[in-house]
Amino acid sequence: MRVPVSWFMSRRAGATLFDIGLATPFSSILQLVLCLGCMLYLRKKKWVYDTV
Repeated sequence: MRVPVSWFMSRRAGATLFDIGLATPFSSILQLVLCLGCMLYLRKKKWVYDTV
């Protein structure tokens, strides 16, 4: 995740090294959101199969 976010941040107009450096915390937050979303999806999917 860090490489695509860094690339995206560097493509912005007037990007500075500070902006590119913010890619690390942003990518960590994005990874956390994706993992939580996947966990919730799999829990819900398991719950559906358990009730059938």
